[in-house]
Amino acid sequence: MRARVLSTIAAAMFSAALSQAAPITYIFTGTASGELAGTPFSNVLLTVTAPGDTSAIISFNGAFFNTVPVASVNIPGLGSFNFLGSAYVFDHPGNGVVGFGIGGDIIQHYDNPYLTYDLASAFGPNLYPPDNPSVPNWTNIGTSGGLMTVRAMDNNSFQAVTTAAPEPSSLAFLLLGAVCCTVRARYERIRNSS
Repeated sequence: MRARVLSTIAAAMFSAALSQAAPITYIFTGTASGELAGTPFSNVLLTVTAPGDTSAIISFNGAFFNTVPVASVNIPGLGSFNFLGSAYVFDHPGNGVVGFGIGGDIIQHYDNPYLTYDLASAFGPNLYPPDNPSVPNWTNIGTSGGLMTVRAMDNNSFQAVTTAAPEPSSLAFLLLGAVCCTVRARYERIRNSS
């Protein structure tokens, strides 16, 4: 019995130590003009939201990438729409650039704070006033609201927001407490029945 309790505690601590991933949401905003499914928009605060998980971050050729399962765009006056296809967020510390892509990079922000960022922690918001250099790539991008084209995007910002998750050690102690309560209740039951 004692060996089973000790092995359960050890397994709980081991599995808790492995669960270091955290939810993270990347948010890109900018004043944009373009069209969605033939409907024009002009000088609106376009917001791209890309929720992901830090466990999905990979490093390749000095850059970090996080493939996000669903990304969306909000255009005031038109609504919120999901991008169709595989979306990703990237950061290349060597070049000081962070961005978003779907079938190619469509948002890029160059700035010194990105020289040390790795997509794994909360960040910003960081304002990047110049034009988005990837606007020419943002042509006929598929969304749930139709094809979207952005012709201009400036007054940009980037922010990463992490969601609070319990510390792995807290989870281990919670499990340890549950095991102790179970053992105590069993001991009391055996003691009271004799």
